[in-house]
Amino acid sequence: FHLCDKSKAQIARLEELKKVQPIRDGKGKKLYRKIHIYQGDFNAQIDRILGEGNISQKQATFCLLDQRTFECRWETLEKIARYKESENKIELFYFLANGWLERALAAQKDTEVLRKWWGREDWTALRQMTREERRDALVARFKKDLGYKSVKAWPIFERENGGAIMY
Repeated sequence: FHLCDKSKAQIARLEELKKVQPIRDGKGKKLYRKIHIYQGDFNAQIDRILGEGNISQKQATFCLLDQRTFECRWETLEKIARYKESENKIELFYFLANGWLERALAAQKDTEVLRKWWGREDWTALRQMTREERRDALVARFKKDLGYKSVKAWPIFERENGGAIMY
């Protein structure tokens, strides 16, 4: 496990979670896992994580990107997608804050943040899109630009029994 956060308080919480992880499974078998915690911006830490050799070229790998709207830069996604030399890429689970993205796009005054997040100059088109169009644009980019064969938009609803799609 490779966990990142900029916040010292969040790092302290992650360290506490690491301490309480069981060393054996329910049958008493020793669990062989390593948990690495990195303080700092994931966009900067990704080179270190990929460069340490802890992620096997052959082992199935899953990357959860739980960002605060525009934190994950497109170049970071490109690094993750290119890391494995075989056709089996690191699988991505990317939280797209689609439930409030139009407000976030309108409120973000630093256009460089938006350009780095989207990775291209055409990020302004996102402001005119519907939620469904934005979702589909991101799915298309994961396929075309990042080379993923299978990309699915899985809705995460506001409430357990439905409501608005938040991610």
